Amino acid sequence: MPISRMCAMPRNPRPNLPDTYYHIIVRGNAQQDVFLTEGDRKRFLALLRKYSDLFEIRILVWCLMTNHIHLLAHTKEANLSVFMQRLLTSYSMGFNLKNKRTGHLFQSRFKSLVVDAEEYLVELSRYIHLNPVRAGLAASPGQWRWSSLHAYAGLSTGDEITETNDVLSRFGKARKGYLDFVLAGIGKEFKPTISEGMYLAGKAFVDRLLKRLKGKRIEEASSRGPVRWEDAVKAVGKAFGLSPGYEASRRHANSEARRALAYVARERLGMSLSEIGGRMGLTPSGIHRQVNQFDQRLRHSFLLARKVKKIKV
Repeated sequence: MPISRMCAMPRNPRPNLPDTYYHIIVRGNAQQDVFLTEGDRKRFLALLRKYSDLFEIRILVWCLMTNHIHLLAHTKEANLSVFMQRLLTSYSMGFNLKNKRTGHLFQSRFKSLVVDAEEYLVELSRYIHLNPVRAGLAASPGQWRWSSLHAYAGLSTGDEITETNDVLSRFGKARKGYLDFVLAGIGKEFKPTISEGMYLAGKAFVDRLLKRLKGKRIEEASSRGPVRWEDAVKAVGKAFGLSPGYEASRRHANSEARRALAYVARERLGMSLSEIGGRMGLTPSGIHRQVNQFDQRLRHSFLLARKVKKIKV
């Protein structure tokens, strides 16, 4: 089945696995454009860099079209869903605010396939890089500015996102060999095997994966914050050397930890400002200020960023 028809597959539980390659497709709601200006694309890339670093997601390939987005990513933890939730929510809020609009920008459920890297990693990377050519947006993939192909060509893109080693290692790290491979794919159709609507892989790969998991839950877990609030309180408290109870304390000595907790609850658990505020005794606007202040601190303090990165919730 052509990969372009993946969206026609019935809705299935989404595999949410550690140490796994994924092909992710995000489409605009009702086929609407999700990028209107160059600034929109730059802001999305900045958010992609921010959240991929925060959730330790490696981005191997990306391509920003007009009404949809392709990503080829590798997870370290089983956190793909919460990563995508934070990325898309943050971008949508900024887009709607800038354009004075309301409603959903993206389709409610992004598409993702677990990828058999041995079989499809290289072909899939080419498929993604050739999207602008197939859509008639460019005569050759190098003419399209908004993809990771420029990083593969060794050109400075400033995105600081793309990790090329996994793909280039299949070509002896020869950039020209890979670029020639991509160009040779123009006009060719990519017809991978899609198993159970969830795996870009054959049956043998799926059987091996399920055997390795031995019946463990593979669907995405709920990322709603209230269910995991106590875990966040404990994890942040441990990182800052504080016992539970600091989250409700107004002591100045606890202020950094409280800001960190608000940040983690918002950015990683996806809790609303009202939910966090209700638990910390602050208004939604107060939580918003704390999250923004902490985000600014993270950008300027390597030690603080390293501490927060170790907080696992």
